[in-house]
Amino acid sequence: MNFNDSIIEWVKIDNVQREYLDKLKELREKKNKLSDSLVNHIQENDMESNVFKITSLDTNVHMTKTNVQESLTFKLIEECLYEYLNDQYKTNDIINLIKNRRKKTEKYNMVQK
Repeated sequence: MNFNDSIIEWVKIDNVQREYLDKLKELREKKNKLSDSLVNHIQENDMESNVFKITSLDTNVHMTKTNVQESLTFKLIEECLYEYLNDQYKTNDIINLIKNRRKKTEKYNMVQK
């Protein structure tokens, strides 16, 4: 395959991928709305321990509870360090050290405009 054909093929694949991503986003939003509605109904009716058997789809569905922590950000690290050290200079020094020690790599990608 020559260079021009390769670029054309890349664009076609990229376009199909975008269509799938858009469709997935739409499905995810629908599913999340349904999940919210179902969870509300289950909680309001004290059905948290129930298992719902869906025989037509040969599956069972139940509600679970998960704990989610916020992301570990530089802002949070800085706040905690300052609270612990009570020294803004040392806090900034440590934050800068951490930022500078992160590995950096260059990566080249094709992008459609």
